[in-house]
Amino acid sequence: MDRTIGSRRQLPAIVPRVTAWLVVLLVWQAVAAQIDPRFLATPTAVARAFVELLAAGDLHEALASSARSLVFGFAMAIGVGVTVGLVMGRYRLAGAFLDPYVNALFPTPRIAFLPLVVLWFGLGLQAKVIVVFMMSVFPVLINTYVGARDVSRSLDEVGRAFCAPERTILARIFLPATLPFITSGVRLGLGQAIGGMVVAEILLAFGGLGSLILAYARSFRPDYLFATILVLVILGVGLTLLLQLVERRLSRWKPIDSAVS
Repeated sequence: MDRTIGSRRQLPAIVPRVTAWLVVLLVWQAVAAQIDPRFLATPTAVARAFVELLAAGDLHEALASSARSLVFGFAMAIGVGVTVGLVMGRYRLAGAFLDPYVNALFPTPRIAFLPLVVLWFGLGLQAKVIVVFMMSVFPVLINTYVGARDVSRSLDEVGRAFCAPERTILARIFLPATLPFITSGVRLGLGQAIGGMVVAEILLAFGGLGSLILAYARSFRPDYLFATILVLVILGVGLTLLLQLVERRLSRWKPIDSAVS
């Protein structure tokens, strides 16, 4: 009985979403059918191209190449962003020293540094990793910095009252209290990381999904181009859902400062 009521309550939320996607696909199909297929492919043509690419194995190789640069670069961004953000938020002198650099580099288009990246690191995997890192590190760093800076001082006082060393205060108090900000920064940085990965592969023309997109655009194959973009959409949605799951689990483990305020 309760399950039936619950499913009925969920139905209104699901129906509009499905309807919205169906409307988009139907309009896309109707419009694309009137346009030269060299410029716009129909959803059915994209579906066929997606199946063909999967059967040929092209998507597997390109995705594996892109995933390497994404994983390495984004892992570096998380490590550096969380560490520097915690240090800036914890120590006022470090925050005052590093804040001008962050404020100067954050609004600067990181793509402007691409020629330097190519000059210093070449056209291989290392260059793509650096581009992904540069594109995604600032959302993680800034969110971590804001969270660490706003940690309640009462929590710090409790740690010092128990004679906890600085390393323990950082690991047991500041890091858990900053977790919601860190996870938000990681989610924001993920989109930037995927975008940086594609930009690097298109401009550097060194394998991956970005190179496939560029090749299919040059050969006027929008069906294969959209099929490759579909892989990026699936990758982004899948990783976002995974991060949301991790965020929900980590949100259960954070200090409650109301008891010590």
